[in-house]
Amino acid sequence: MLNVQQVSFQYPGGMTAIRDVTFSIQPGEFTAIVGGNGSGKSTITKLLSGLLQPDAGSVQLFGNPVKAGKSGVGLVFQNPEDQMVASTVEDEILFSLENQRTAPADMPAIVEDVLQAVRLEGFEMKEPFELSGGQKQRAAIASVLAMKPDLFIFDEATSMLDPTGREEVQALMHQLHHQGTTVLNVTHDMEEALHAERLLAFQHGELAYDGAPAPLLHNTAFLQELELVPPFHVRMLEALKAEEVPLQETYFSEERLVDALCHLRPRT
Repeated sequence: MLNVQQVSFQYPGGMTAIRDVTFSIQPGEFTAIVGGNGSGKSTITKLLSGLLQPDAGSVQLFGNPVKAGKSGVGLVFQNPEDQMVASTVEDEILFSLENQRTAPADMPAIVEDVLQAVRLEGFEMKEPFELSGGQKQRAAIASVLAMKPDLFIFDEATSMLDPTGREEVQALMHQLHHQGTTVLNVTHDMEEALHAERLLAFQHGELAYDGAPAPLLHNTAFLQELELVPPFHVRMLEALKAEEVPLQETYFSEERLVDALCHLRPRT
């Protein structure tokens, strides 16, 4: 579906931000892009959404070059206020539909559907800036959802939210994925990234890892190189191993680690 082929990008002034990156994303995948500061994850996000064009290589969606606003890629920003232009939640969604040249007769039903999908029914006439952080982000998601993108990119979409707002947006990501939407979550939060099916880790503008989450999440030395903090249960597992607590499995989810600890026999 999405094909990134030998992509490189250099900012004016000579700094190479992305160097010879190749990967593809299949329909229905839930992928997370991770990396520390200066890793290139922000630049690759802009290339995938068409906000930047590569200096070399290609970014294609279903065989067509990705261009901003015209490619079937929906992007949710870190700060929802950065993509809000209207005076009400309803007008925010209508603005997206007008840009898509949606038939006016179809708009009311779409507005109703997307507000229901993000659990903001009854918020049509609310001003976006009156909403909580989580509600603002859900309103931003609704405006993108109305465009029916083939690929939904969340660019650090939970990093400015409180725990409640973060949970709301993460739940929406999983809801979209379960409905068959292709989801790409760009994040530095490994607690969040562990819920993806696949991780793409960037370092110094290069793709340093492409695979299942567990092997990377439990490689604490490599995570340190990537300037990423392991999830809490991984740090707990490392501490238990240091104390020679007898645990049988190499990779644990948080739930399985708790279950294993509950079944440990006391030392005699």
